[in-house]
Amino acid sequence: MRFATSILLFLLGIAACAQAQSTGGFHAVDIYVDSGEERLAAYQLHVRAGAGVSIVGIEGSEHAAFRKPPYYDPQAMQRNEVKLAAFSTLAKSKLPKGKTRVTTLHVFAKPGSAKFLVLSHSIGNERGGRISPLVTFEFREK
Repeated sequence: MRFATSILLFLLGIAACAQAQSTGGFHAVDIYVDSGEERLAAYQLHVRAGAGVSIVGIEGSEHAAFRKPPYYDPQAMQRNEVKLAAFSTLAKSKLPKGKTRVTTLHVFAKPGSAKFLVLSHSIGNERGGRISPLVTFEFREK
């Protein structure tokens, strides 16, 4: 996916790492972006799953700005990594700020550790400026 450079600016490096013990089976992994006091208008995340984890589905957020699932490459998903991208054209007052679940990954994990890394991310505000957010993961049993 390619977005206008005025919307997203790349920040390279590991932004977040999550690990959880899995008894095996299907799980949901919620991905959150905490934009602080800034309004969140766009994001791009490059997420890699560890050994023994298969990404089987992707859904959008409960927030109207990111309700649709993000854009992603289905072929990359087969390699246990995915680049997720979404943007919103809602009015500034309707964009989320603070901690927002932007997407959920549905995964199948073998027993043991389930590990995820955000390899890079780009987060933009409604003015096209860069935000330095906190990106976190939360695991849910299905």
